[in-house]
Amino acid sequence: MGNINTPLPAGIKPPTFWERVLPQWVWDFIAFGNEHILWFIGLLIIILLIKFAVDHKRKQRKQIHKLWLFTLFFLSKRQMMIPLVVALAKRDGLLDDETLEDLLEIRQKCREVPFKKSPRKRLELEKRVSQILYRYFTDLDKQGKIRPKSKFEHVIHDLEFIDHKLVELQKTYNKAAHAWNNHLRRFPTFFFKFFGFKDFEPFE
Repeated sequence: MGNINTPLPAGIKPPTFWERVLPQWVWDFIAFGNEHILWFIGLLIIILLIKFAVDHKRKQRKQIHKLWLFTLFFLSKRQMMIPLVVALAKRDGLLDDETLEDLLEIRQKCREVPFKKSPRKRLELEKRVSQILYRYFTDLDKQGKIRPKSKFEHVIHDLEFIDHKLVELQKTYNKAAHAWNNHLRRFPTFFFKFFGFKDFEPFE
């Protein structure tokens, strides 16, 4: 390397500090970037658009998951009321021992069958619970035991409120789940599956 203090030809500037310190490949890379700057800007815009789309999809998934959790909450509340119904039914003798045992057995099975993994199987059990409760309170009504401000009326109001919420949540969740699933199966939005997004299973 020549002496930098040696006079340079006319029109040639001495190298700067960075030109002396940085290796040549760095300057080659900078030159390449300057030549293809539009391609880099386009790639950056595409990456940002994908990021915004994925973040938006994650928010949608979180909202649907919240509907699922609310459904589980109200199902668990109804399960918590079964022991009270069993105690009242035993006292009034309106349900035979076999039906009461069946109700408690169904409740135990509901606790063992995860709603997330087996929604159809779980809903079949919940349907059997509804049938038993409907029969029980129908018999109470026929006997005139559902009087204003009685325990029976309070229990019925609670169960009706829970069932009403479950029906609302079912409709809202299913509508959101179907829209989500259809969106994931269309072109070009199916690419979201590469980011770990999966179908939601509707329940009837």
